[in-house]
Amino acid sequence: MSEPMAAADQIGAAVNPLLLPCLRWLMRLCHTAPDAGTRFGRWDDLVSAPLPEPKLVSSAAITHYGRSLALEAKGRHADAVSELSAFESDRARLPGTALWLNNRAAAVLAVAGEVLAARLHGSASASIPHWRRALALQDACLR
Repeated sequence: MSEPMAAADQIGAAVNPLLLPCLRWLMRLCHTAPDAGTRFGRWDDLVSAPLPEPKLVSSAAITHYGRSLALEAKGRHADAVSELSAFESDRARLPGTALWLNNRAAAVLAVAGEVLAARLHGSASASIPHWRRALALQDACLR
C-alpha cells in the first residue's frame, strides 16, 4: 500500500470512532431554536422558520412540535393539527436508538406528543389525561 493511502487509512481509523458521539452532541444543538421559540412564545418565528433537513428526524419532529404549538396559539387550529400530523410522522421514523442527551429521543418526543394532544384538544377537562401522561412520561426520563 502506498504511503498516502496508509496515512489516509490511519486518519479514518482515528476519526471514525469519534464521529457518532460528536454527531449526537451536534444534533442536540439543532433543537435549540424550536426549544427557545416554544419556551418564550416566539410564535411568528416558529411558524416562519425553515424546516431542517428531513434526515434530521428528531430535529424535524421538534420543529413540527413548535409550529403546532405556535399555530394553535395563533388560533389556526386546522394548521396546528396538520403540524401535529407531521410531528407524528417524524416520530414514527425515529430510530429506536436515537438519543436526546441522556434519554431516548422517542421518550422525549412522547412527552411532546402528549403536550400537543393536551394543547390541541380544545376542552380543558378532556386535556387533563394528556397532561397527566405527559407528566408521567417526563418523570420517567433521565435528567
